Amino acid sequence: MNKNVKVRLKLDSLIRVNPKNPAGRLATPGGRIVLITVVMATLILTLCPRTPAAQTLGSGRIVFTGHQDGSELNNSFLLLTPVSSQQKVESPSLQVRIQQFLARKIGLERLEKVEQELRPLVDSTALDLYLLYFWLKGQPLEGLVLARLQLRQRNDDPALLANAAAFLYILGEYQLAQQALESARNKAPDNPVVLNNLGVLHFALGQTEEARKFFIRATTLDNYQPEANRALYLLSLASQSRDGTSNYLKKSLLGAYRQSLAGDLPGLPLPQSFQQEIFLARPELPDDFESYRRLIPFYQTAFLKMEGKEVDLNQKLERLLAAGLNFPETETLISDGLALSSSRAYFHLNEIEGQLDFLEREIERPVDLELTQLLSRASSQLEAVFKDYQKREKDCLGLPRAERLDCIEKARSEYCQRYRQQAEYFYQRYKKIVLNYFQQSEPRLKNFVNSFYFWVRYLPEDQRLRKITEAELRVWRLYQRLWEKTFLMLTKISPPAFSDCLTALPLEPEKPAEPVITLYDPFSTLNLDYQDDWLTFRVRADRIIFSLRRPLAELSPPGTALMSTIHLYPPETSGARPLYLVLEAGGKLTDLGELGPWAFAGLSSTTSWKMLINLSLPEPSKN
Repeated sequence: MNKNVKVRLKLDSLIRVNPKNPAGRLATPGGRIVLITVVMATLILTLCPRTPAAQTLGSGRIVFTGHQDGSELNNSFLLLTPVSSQQKVESPSLQVRIQQFLARKIGLERLEKVEQELRPLVDSTALDLYLLYFWLKGQPLEGLVLARLQLRQRNDDPALLANAAAFLYILGEYQLAQQALESARNKAPDNPVVLNNLGVLHFALGQTEEARKFFIRATTLDNYQPEANRALYLLSLASQSRDGTSNYLKKSLLGAYRQSLAGDLPGLPLPQSFQQEIFLARPELPDDFESYRRLIPFYQTAFLKMEGKEVDLNQKLERLLAAGLNFPETETLISDGLALSSSRAYFHLNEIEGQLDFLEREIERPVDLELTQLLSRASSQLEAVFKDYQKREKDCLGLPRAERLDCIEKARSEYCQRYRQQAEYFYQRYKKIVLNYFQQSEPRLKNFVNSFYFWVRYLPEDQRLRKITEAELRVWRLYQRLWEKTFLMLTKISPPAFSDCLTALPLEPEKPAEPVITLYDPFSTLNLDYQDDWLTFRVRADRIIFSLRRPLAELSPPGTALMSTIHLYPPETSGARPLYLVLEAGGKLTDLGELGPWAFAGLSSTTSWKMLINLSLPEPSKN
């Protein structure tokens, strides 16, 4: 039976609605309208067998719920429902509207072909990685097709709805994007990413004040929300108002690094995501001089360990310089992904290395001078105490023999007492100066380590390894100077003339000496791998690598990714922490790292990858 016969049979069954009119004739005006509608429907089905769903003709509604091959929704392809003029027509579902948009954009036949090709990916646990691949490649049409296929199975997934909205936004389909985001918001009303994206969308629609409300709400829920904070900053610049929104600026840099902001405000701190806790073992400065003196074996052991560490770093640097370092595979890998890129890396590295110079020169020099003067006075004073004793001893020797011993013992006792008093006095002053030095230098040293490891990632690999070793060697030597200053008093003043003036020294350290400072690149742990029959995806400290192992049909040539921050949640079973990727204008990767404990944690899954695209407010136009 051909399709025209099928249509005729279905029309016959629809026409015979009046048992008193077995011939099927419709005498009433309404009947004639139905007949005309039926004839028009027959022509449409005959001439346009692939017309998309949901078209309205006259007072009846013709809804095409699929294609003639039954590939969509159900096998019913024609439904006639009389509709009164007062009856409200239901709007099509989001996924149907997305399908209609795609069909207009690329053609129905081509859309069906691409859907058929992408359909095997829908049930993959790495579906969001494929969406991320299309986003990074600048292929929003392909990403939207895949998202729509998944929406047919999970139309209540807020992350999927938000990501579909991101693709619609980049395609300029703002009304559909708003519908998707509102649906996501209904499912996850307190998701900061969804709220931020609604703010970006309302801004694109020219609704600036409404956008501002969404940004403020997003930052209220998550102080580190990167794009919402950045948006509030840009809006405050545009309005030049003093409404307090610029207070969000400092928080914005805590969420994700934005070069545009850091360039304007270089004094602000780095993002919390790479503010690693720097451990710095301070040398001990006990409460009293005698306990301090008992640390001599402890310091001797510590200095031996520090010298060994310095030798190791020197040897490592020599090996790197001798090898010349050549990594021919680096460019090959980068061609299938994105390397960290920043035009300011060298400038900032020079700037923070200047901080190290400052530590080595400007802080140490006056402290050294002050300590030298203090210890010189301490040495002179202790020498005077000893000279007083010698004078007393000489006087004692002039006494009768029976009185000499008591006189000398009393002089020695007074000498020991005065020695301890003077040593204690100068030790307390010495300790105060050294602690003050620590309070100045330690925060600078920790800040250097954090800042350095952040910026050095942007250098080519051969330069990066050499630069890291050189900086670690300088930091370690400076760290040794901290310990040396603490031990300085014991090397500059003379011990007492009599050993029993102070308690005997232990032969070995009473506790182990562990001079340690954190010299560890926190990004070196970023080592995430995924691979299946179609996709290869890797995250490294300085790049992301992504490539398709099987080619897919392209709806348009790859473009550039939109400015955005992406939160990526690996399956819980992988044991990996959530990551963030920051893309600047032109699709450049400007930052990546692990999300901190403040990250929105409602997307974890035991088996599947999850992703959220944070849309970014466009850069302000420059006059």
